[in-house]
Amino acid sequence: MLLVSVLTYTLNVVLVLLALIAVQRSGLTDDALSAPWLGGAIVVGALVWTVAHVAVTVRARIPLYDLPDRAVVPSERPGA
Repeated sequence: MLLVSVLTYTLNVVLVLLALIAVQRSGLTDDALSAPWLGGAIVVGALVWTVAHVAVTVRARIPLYDLPDRAVVPSERPGA
């Protein structure tokens, strides 16, 4: 599971870097876009994405393990 998580994270970082390289080579950062604002938007987007994932994960009711049906102890039987 950890390997999949790390590979997913690495793929996300590589995709963001490729997008930034494409924007830089297109010349948009010289005229239309401000490089510091673009970097700030990426950081804010990453923080919002992370908080959203944490919120969804915390609210998901996924059991970590299943407990077996426990046997009834004689002292817990009704009328005992």
